[in-house]
Amino acid sequence: MTENILERLQEVFRAVLELPPDTDVSQLERDGDSRWDSVAHVWLISGIESEFGITIDTAESLEVKSFDQARALLVERGVA
Repeated sequence: MTENILERLQEVFRAVLELPPDTDVSQLERDGDSRWDSVAHVWLISGIESEFGITIDTAESLEVKSFDQARALLVERGVA
C-alpha cells in the first residue's frame, strides 16, 4: 500500500470519528472505541467508498471491524 493511500484512509477514519489530526488510527478497532458505533460505521464505509471510488457491499462492510481490515479491503480491491 502506498503511503498516500494509507494517509488518505487514516484521514477518513479521523474525520468520521472526529479524532485529532495526529491520532494513530492503525490499531483502531470497532469494539475498542465507543465513537465507532453503528452510525459512525455507516459514515466510515461511505467515506471510504467516496474517497477511493469503490462500492462496498453490505456483507463486506460488516467485516470491516478495524482499521487494518479496512486497509486489507483496499488491498483486495487493488486500490493500494
